Amino acid sequence: MHVPGRIHELRETMSALQARLDPRRFARVHRSAIVNIQRIKTIDPWFNGHHVITMDNGQQLRMSRYQHETFLRLVSTRQPGIKGADAST
Repeated sequence: MHVPGRIHELRETMSALQARLDPRRFARVHRSAIVNIQRIKTIDPWFNGHHVITMDNGQQLRMSRYQHETFLRLVSTRQPGIKGADAST
C-alpha cells in the first residue's frame, strides 16, 4: 500500500482489502491496483482498450479494459474534475 512518504506491505487479498475500503473513495482499476479516486490527476487512453491513470504524485497505473467502463461511471459521478474521466475517453 502506497501512502505519502511510505510503502506498507500487506498480507491479504485485493478483494479483502477492497471490501475494507470506503467504496465512495476507493476503486479497483486493475486486478493488482486499488486507487483513491481523489488522488487521480488524469485518465488517458493507451492501447487495446486499456487506459493509463496518472496520480497526483506522477505515478502511472494501467487500468484494466474490463474495469474501464465501471470505473469511469464511478469516477465521473464522484470526481467530475478529473481530466479524461468522461464517457468519450
